[in-house]
Amino acid sequence: MTVEATVAAFVRSVKPQAMCDDCIAKRLRLGSGSNRVMARNATAGLSQTKDFTRAKGVCSKCGKQKLVTHAN
Repeated sequence: MTVEATVAAFVRSVKPQAMCDDCIAKRLRLGSGSNRVMARNATAGLSQTKDFTRAKGVCSKCGKQKLVTHAN
């Protein structure tokens, strides 16, 4: 499974919650365990589809205001 497919499945599984790239990377242990760049690349790609939205908001995991992704 590709990183993008793994991230998509995870984001769908936590719907309707939105999560930031840092928390997605940590939760899925991308790369060396918390590779935000891998998560960002995946969520940026997913946001180009109708199934996902990426926008400023509050992350449901860390509670910080940042760019978050959620499944539609």
